[in-house]
Amino acid sequence: MGYMAKLVVDIAAETWNVVDRQRVMEWVLASRGQLQPGEIDGFVPADEQEARLSDERNAFVARIPEVFAKASGTS
Repeated sequence: MGYMAKLVVDIAAETWNVVDRQRVMEWVLASRGQLQPGEIDGFVPADEQEARLSDERNAFVARIPEVFAKASGTS
């Protein structure tokens, strides 16, 4: 399997892990009465939360070229 194909498969597997865990967490919280249907989809973060999400997202995206450089031996 080529490098790019392996990368796509690895990303898909990790994405599914996150989706699977998120669904299980939602079911557990709903079964305990701690989460209502649609509550997560309708959630609007406060300004501080949105700023934190933005910072974390930007840091995550900034690491992507570093990973490619390391994998290609150009870092």
